[in-house]
Amino acid sequence: MATMRWDLPAAQTCRKPDRRTYEAVSSTEVPEMAVRLAVHGRRNLSSQGLSGSLPSAWSALSELRQLNVSNDTLTGTLPDSWGGFNQLLSLDIGMNNITGALPSSWAKMTQITNLQVGLNNITGTLPSSWSSLTQLLVLGLNSNQLMGSLPVIWSNLTNLAGLYLWNNQLNWTLPEEWSNISSLQALLLGNNQLTGSLPQTWSTSLTRVELQENLLVGTLPDWAGLTQLLLANLTQNQLVGSLPEAWSNCTLLSFLTMSGNKLSGSLPSSWGYFTQMANLDLSRNRLMGILPESWGNLASAPVIETLTVDLSENLLVGTLPRSWAHLTTMSILKLNRNMLVGTLPDSWEHLTSLVLLFLGDNQLTGSLPQSWSNVTNVSHVIKWASGHHCKKF
Repeated sequence: MATMRWDLPAAQTCRKPDRRTYEAVSSTEVPEMAVRLAVHGRRNLSSQGLSGSLPSAWSALSELRQLNVSNDTLTGTLPDSWGGFNQLLSLDIGMNNITGALPSSWAKMTQITNLQVGLNNITGTLPSSWSSLTQLLVLGLNSNQLMGSLPVIWSNLTNLAGLYLWNNQLNWTLPEEWSNISSLQALLLGNNQLTGSLPQTWSTSLTRVELQENLLVGTLPDWAGLTQLLLANLTQNQLVGSLPEAWSNCTLLSFLTMSGNKLSGSLPSSWGYFTQMANLDLSRNRLMGILPESWGNLASAPVIETLTVDLSENLLVGTLPRSWAHLTTMSILKLNRNMLVGTLPDSWEHLTSLVLLFLGDNQLTGSLPQSWSNVTNVSHVIKWASGHHCKKF
């Protein structure tokens, strides 16, 4: 069968070829067709079924500003010659099967603002030379096999707003010098092998910090200056010490999870100022003391539609606070596996949004209050007292 060729129409009448056209084009001609597409303005080649390797010859497209070849089946390595894309502003190669290392030569892409190479099979280390990419706003290298350290010199990337490095094998410490990246808003480094302690100072522009499932140690720093923080995930590390009172300055915080650490001390009363909290998970630690009455103010902001609180598997004592009856948006509350005593508060009848309530493995006594019949959404009160097992309303 003769190979069919697809002649690109003028840019103003350019239309997408159908799948049969792609199937008829030989594998050696797909790169040529893609180049012509890019030249004529069809720079978005995402999800087009392209295969094979990235052609070094594409570096001849010196005027190219944007290129998207994500979500295809491309293989091979990242071409060194693409460092010649010195006018390129955006490059997305995510969701392919690219292997090999990150080219140091790409440090010459000095105009690039968006670089996405996530969800591939990239190996090697993070190039220190990329510190020259000072126009970068977003850098996505997540879900690869990168290892080694976080380059201190990347602190030169002062315009960087989003850095996505989760799900790799990075195994060094968090550079204190990265606090110089004053525009940084999203730092996602979860699911690596990072060690050392959390930096005492970081960009005050941060809104999202994800460092879950690493090997971080030490105490929680005083991040009182992170007043823009919306989300912090420090789950499954080896953090110790107490919960900082100063974090109450982070009044915009809506998602905070630090389960599976070795945190101790009491629950700060000042955290009742987290009025926009939607998910608070401090389970599987060594927290002690009582449940603060002030936490009845959690999620009190009108914009919060639902609240989840998980304090299970700690060493908490005392009684269930009557003031928590004000948590009327709370849908899930887990307090199981602590040392709580006393009875179930009548006032909790106002928790009408509650769906799951876990109170098992404590020392609670008494019977279910008659008034709790108003809490019609609750499906289970799990082993709330000795001799009382799953209760369904």
